[in-house]
Amino acid sequence: MRLSLFALVFAAVAFPRLARANDPAAAQVLFNQAREAVRSGDYAAACPMFEESQRLDPAIGTKFNLADCYEHEGRTASAWALFLEVAAATKIASQGARELEARARAAALAPRLSTLVVAPPSSKIDGLEVKRDGGESLGPTQWGMPMPIDPGRHTFVASAPGHLPWQTTVEIAAGARRVSLTIPALKPVPAPETPAASPADDASHTDESPPSNGLGAQRAAALVTGAVGVVGLGVGSVFGLVSVSKHGASDQGCNSQSVCSTSAAATRMDAIHAGNVSTVAFAIGAVAVATGVVLWVTAPTGSAKVGLAPLPTGAAMVGTW
Repeated sequence: MRLSLFALVFAAVAFPRLARANDPAAAQVLFNQAREAVRSGDYAAACPMFEESQRLDPAIGTKFNLADCYEHEGRTASAWALFLEVAAATKIASQGARELEARARAAALAPRLSTLVVAPPSSKIDGLEVKRDGGESLGPTQWGMPMPIDPGRHTFVASAPGHLPWQTTVEIAAGARRVSLTIPALKPVPAPETPAASPADDASHTDESPPSNGLGAQRAAALVTGAVGVVGLGVGSVFGLVSVSKHGASDQGCNSQSVCSTSAAATRMDAIHAGNVSTVAFAIGAVAVATGVVLWVTAPTGSAKVGLAPLPTGAAMVGTW
């Protein structure tokens, strides 16, 4: 017993909204205000207050007053259904007088009811759903049967998986009228369009040639770079030999203190210049040869045309890739 009492107290403290699912006090205030609106003939204001009062604290008396309010607003089908609910509830509660009154009110409304017959499409659509006024779903068991409906404007939406939804509005006049609504065959959702190939795309495909079994662009570049390096090493060697030769020739015109004659001094300057050219050529040639080796080792398979072109001073390796 103590445990149950503790659980109730904890629920009331930790979950106040849950513990007060109904609010009898607010429901009574709304009911009293709705009754005042009815006495002044303002049923448009009274009905929403009766509805909220019934939601906060359901009661047979509130439901009976709400049915009466609906009837005065012209919502005959809603009033008729509520009066029948009140009659069933009062019968269980042994409230004979109110049961008789509710049944009499429902019987008086029955001849004034408008009805709607929803006819499905002639061809079956799997998953077809029909909704009225944005929320109420009309199941297949209601299709083809005259169902009571309040007068006024109603919106119907039909939908099914893989189909475009269909919507229409039906105006229901007051009085004993029977309205038919046929749901048309829903249109399938169109398949997404495939974008057309552009001329540029077509050209790229038609102009594409099969790959050849040549060296590949990078390996061709490796050969050219290596050839440049070899030429650089050759140039360095030639100028190195020239530098050594001229340096030896200049020694004949210079003494031990490196005092040289005019011609010997000029020859030694030529030797120094040739030595500088040799050093630079060797450096460039070495770098080019190393670069060519790296390019060759890391190159993918490709295609290229490589050859030797004659030049005034020798030959050069040329290629296309």
